[in-house]
Amino acid sequence: MKITLWRSMAIASMGFLPLAMASPANAASNDRGQAAGDDQHWTESSPYYEQDAWYDVTEWFDGNDFHPTNESWSDTDDYANREADDAYASRGDNGYGYDNRYSEDNWFYDYYDGQFFTYDDLSNDRIYQSAAIYSDYDNDGYYDAVLTSYDWDGDGVYEGGELYTLNPAGEQNGRQTRQGQQAKDSRQQRLTGTVQKTKKASVSDAKHLVAMIRTDGGRQAVVDLGPAQHMQNADLTEGDEIACAGPACKVGEKRVVMADWVKLQSSDSKMKVNRDATSLKGKVADTKKANIRGEERMMVILKTDAGKKCLCDLGPADELDATIEQGDQLKVNGVPAKAGDRKVVLAQSVTIDGDKTKIDRTSSQMTRNQRSGDQTQSGQASARVQGEVQSTRQIKVRGEQRRVAFVNDSQHGRVLIDLGAADSSRVSLQQGDRVTAHGITARSRDGGKVLLARKLQHNGQTTKIDDRQQRAKLTDASEVSGKVQKLQTVSINDSHRKLAHVKTDNGQTAVIDLGSPKQAAASIAKGDTITAEGVPVKVHDSTILVAFEVSPENGDSFKVDRGIGGQQASRR
Repeated sequence: MKITLWRSMAIASMGFLPLAMASPANAASNDRGQAAGDDQHWTESSPYYEQDAWYDVTEWFDGNDFHPTNESWSDTDDYANREADDAYASRGDNGYGYDNRYSEDNWFYDYYDGQFFTYDDLSNDRIYQSAAIYSDYDNDGYYDAVLTSYDWDGDGVYEGGELYTLNPAGEQNGRQTRQGQQAKDSRQQRLTGTVQKTKKASVSDAKHLVAMIRTDGGRQAVVDLGPAQHMQNADLTEGDEIACAGPACKVGEKRVVMADWVKLQSSDSKMKVNRDATSLKGKVADTKKANIRGEERMMVILKTDAGKKCLCDLGPADELDATIEQGDQLKVNGVPAKAGDRKVVLAQSVTIDGDKTKIDRTSSQMTRNQRSGDQTQSGQASARVQGEVQSTRQIKVRGEQRRVAFVNDSQHGRVLIDLGAADSSRVSLQQGDRVTAHGITARSRDGGKVLLARKLQHNGQTTKIDDRQQRAKLTDASEVSGKVQKLQTVSINDSHRKLAHVKTDNGQTAVIDLGSPKQAAASIAKGDTITAEGVPVKVHDSTILVAFEVSPENGDSFKVDRGIGGQQASRR
């Protein structure tokens, strides 16, 4: 199994081991996939909405003002992709290129509209479980296809994916997207360095600030820092120190990091990059559930304050936390798409009465793939368990009492569902109850199937399992700064580690695993002031920060090489 040390330790420290809940067909499917080659893991173009998916909503379009494709999908007409400058009039259908006005700034494209990116880090471990690229091939402001990549086993590389087309433009161009734009590296890219150049590039209907950075390691990288209007106060110039992190993707022929956050030398805090999809506000005119690709979706017609009507796909109906009814006021953040000749907003989130719910489209696709045998055997993944409760009890996991239920699932058999800490669990189940649980799969030490529940549906109610503070400490990245008080070498799993006991600025003592004493950790000495970033892991009654990057105050930063399968523990 390929898995980085920090991920393996975080899971094992909870008393669980990684598991893929796979069907018996997996082995044969995997053999066929290996024989066909890596390229065959990518499906051929297939429609996102089957033709019959629209039958249930056809009457909605009789006589209303939403159906014609030349209408705006929102209150104003400013989303359409316009040619505001003659310099861009020669753009082709490839969605990226140069305007030929200033050749000296051709280190990156002057425009690269036509794509929208979403990424899901469900485990908060800086490895994206899925990435979706929405493509607008005909530059009409509406997306024509969506390519979703999946990292099943958490090894930092996308193993497979799906390409769905929404209309004829997507059918014609989908294969090119699958071959040329699919993501490979699922790890979050973390960059620290000096700004060499900046420019503003046209991205659909907005200008984005793009920077070329020379990293502390000496390499060059291009970073999209998001809409330029949100960076007006940053005053970013050549020579400025900058730190940022985000997923890497391919734009045209270039590799770009889409920054999730940015930290400038003029600021002490990280600034979140706003990449939200366009928002719609309005009143629900009608609702209907439609079966789309074997999944029941919640569809609504949203009537905006300007009187426009818009069809919104709110994702899986059984995953919405609220009941949506005619007359409700909604705010929808979503991606405008054209399905056939109809415009539809693929919602990324919906806000009802001030409560915002994220629409997770990729996890439902991942669950379907698991059932069909597309997932590799080795990975931890998001899954759904549905069935009848056989029994409930409390068990002790790593010194903590947990509330659990045993459920008989038709696909996975007997599964233990972890419902959270016993002293704070809001879930009350009895034998015979029917439940649906969503979460992360694992195995107990005796090989049993475990679902670490994030959400539970029971008796028409949806409960979020939000008491995961201890688990978050074991999986979220943390940063520790302070002066080294003591150094020691210990043996762990037949390998030697160098541990640093650090006194932080607030007087606390932290223990940091710096990796092999024969590697870069050898340069750390007592009295040094260091900053380490990594994953806190509970060992007996103590917590150790397993570092993946260390920055001495007087010295060069280094990544910690854990030597697992040739991979590093760094998430860069």
